[in-house]
Amino acid sequence: MGYARRGRVRAPELIGRGGWINAKHDLSLKALKGKVVLLDFWTFCCINCLHVLAELRPLEERFGDDLVVIGVHSPKFEYERDHEALVRAVARYDIGHPVLDDPDRATWDQYGVRAWPTLVLVDPAGYAVAAVSGEGNAAALEKTIATMIEEHRAAGTLNETPVETLPTAVDSGPLRFPGKVATGPDGLLAVADSGHNRVVVAHTNEAGHEAEVLAVAGTGARGARDGGFAQAEFVDPQGLLFLDTQTLLVADTGNHLVRRLDLPSETVETIAGTGAQARWGATGGRAKGTALNSPWALELWDGMVAIAMAGPHQLWALDLEKEDIGVLAGSGMENLADGPAKVAAMAQPSGLSSDDGRLWVVDSETSSLRYLDRSGRLSTVVGSGLFDFGHKDGPAADALLQHPLGVVVTPEGPVVCDTYNSALRRYDPQSNELITLAREDLSEPSGAAVLGGELLVADTNNHRIVRVGLDGEVKPFEIRGLLPPAPVPVKGLVAVEIGPVELAGEVELSATLPVPEGRKLDPSLGPPVQLSVSSDELLSDGGLLLTGDELPARTLLSLDAAEGHLDVLLRVGTCEEGPGAVCNLNERRWRVGVRRDDEGSPRLNLGLGG
Repeated sequence: MGYARRGRVRAPELIGRGGWINAKHDLSLKALKGKVVLLDFWTFCCINCLHVLAELRPLEERFGDDLVVIGVHSPKFEYERDHEALVRAVARYDIGHPVLDDPDRATWDQYGVRAWPTLVLVDPAGYAVAAVSGEGNAAALEKTIATMIEEHRAAGTLNETPVETLPTAVDSGPLRFPGKVATGPDGLLAVADSGHNRVVVAHTNEAGHEAEVLAVAGTGARGARDGGFAQAEFVDPQGLLFLDTQTLLVADTGNHLVRRLDLPSETVETIAGTGAQARWGATGGRAKGTALNSPWALELWDGMVAIAMAGPHQLWALDLEKEDIGVLAGSGMENLADGPAKVAAMAQPSGLSSDDGRLWVVDSETSSLRYLDRSGRLSTVVGSGLFDFGHKDGPAADALLQHPLGVVVTPEGPVVCDTYNSALRRYDPQSNELITLAREDLSEPSGAAVLGGELLVADTNNHRIVRVGLDGEVKPFEIRGLLPPAPVPVKGLVAVEIGPVELAGEVELSATLPVPEGRKLDPSLGPPVQLSVSSDELLSDGGLLLTGDELPARTLLSLDAAEGHLDVLLRVGTCEEGPGAVCNLNERRWRVGVRRDDEGSPRLNLGLGG
């Protein structure tokens, strides 16, 4: 993708009735004149949009203040029009850039957008110069953005003043946006503490009213490290499956992996996936050598582990004995179409549960409850299409769900976590009807399991696990001994991978982090700004360490080799203002692939994104 001046059109102004999130002040393209602006038209239900958020983080890190990414939230589902629901989604997915809440899709219409996600690049003069839809476009955009920045910097038309952000925070507690819950033999319980990037293993008491923590796997840092529970890392884990009292499988959704937890030894091992995201058309192969795409739920089916693979809109099957993995059902087309497994169509399957003859599936983007039978046929009992959703009880043919993410089989019939209706719904196979079991006091329930005669439910946006009886009463469930994760130590930091970047032999490096409102740089924990840069290949002395008292931190680098990596660590000490202030040391690490080129950029900005 090149940066072409021809065919430019003036970018329409940004409008959204819901206002701004993550921005200290309302923003406009007029006020952002001189900035390179990348508009991300997204909606928080959409798995492809979540993938693009991950693709954009390295761009935000590389270009810092020279690039302003703005999320234009353009909802599909009715629930997504709710401003507070969007605020929670922004926090849940750790979005650091400004987001415009456009519940009426006014800006979407002005730009003629037709698909989620769509990226539109606006140059410093205020013209829309490129637009791309779908995933996998960030690498092409990176080169265009770099060229645009250098040209406007040389012309003196680049505005490098930082845009003031106000990151969204939510009150959580020991759990943060838990996604799934599973029960196992001998009173075992597992919770995907998704927002904390960890998995909690506990033991329920005899009455089933509470549990005691046995172990926690994951440091809380984003990463994919195997090893002991205290060193292992996950990214947004979701589906859970006990194989026995010693083995728990985890769908490590954000890493595109399936992990095995050995409970007696407290170790984590990757058993499927490469860590890369599979692209459309993948069919399977050796489990450890096959890329996956957002595995979201796990269930035993026909002697294998069925996987709800949300990214390619399919079900996959993992054969633990043969260590193979492949497609179980779904053509890969995003739609609702019944029929033989290989030609049927799904749309973001996100929950699984099985009984004697059926593998039940909730298909979130078609708001449907479906099942795969042993003949290999996929059938639908509730739901009719990608844009047919709501909250309606009654005969299954007329009933409506709204973006369900979980399902669990009970003796009375499968219970659906009707996520965007913040409800539990039960389907009765005998009467072929859907009823609402519970709706009060729930917020985006995403997963459920059976414990005794009750349900344990991941009440995701309330950051808790609750019990729900057959009468629909929502009751508390405590996991005793569970604490929030400790602050991530420097050793556990996950480096943001950037590049390769073409840089000149002499480079000015600048790095910064946001200072939250109500806090200030403070030397109570040592020099308030500490910058470490190291590279055995590129720097003659191996590295340097700078300290200071202002942001961004800046230094000049002389690159001695043709290519290599720069490892950059920035520490920023801040304290609250006023007496009795609480102080924190925030840290960020980047690993930048570099190619030295005499015509490369003389600046490397690492900054506020991601």
